[in-house]
Amino acid sequence: MKGEGIWTSMVPIWKEGKPTSHPKVKKFITWENELFKKLENYISSKKN
Repeated sequence: MKGEGIWTSMVPIWKEGKPTSHPKVKKFITWENELFKKLENYISSKKN
């Protein structure tokens, strides 16, 4: 995501500022983190 340092590492000529504070982006990041946590729990439960 923009502001997390990923974009700068891929395209170093474009510098990022601080992470965005836009409410929709924050909501998406929260949703994305919850999704990955659920996927991680699901995959780890299948291994056991």
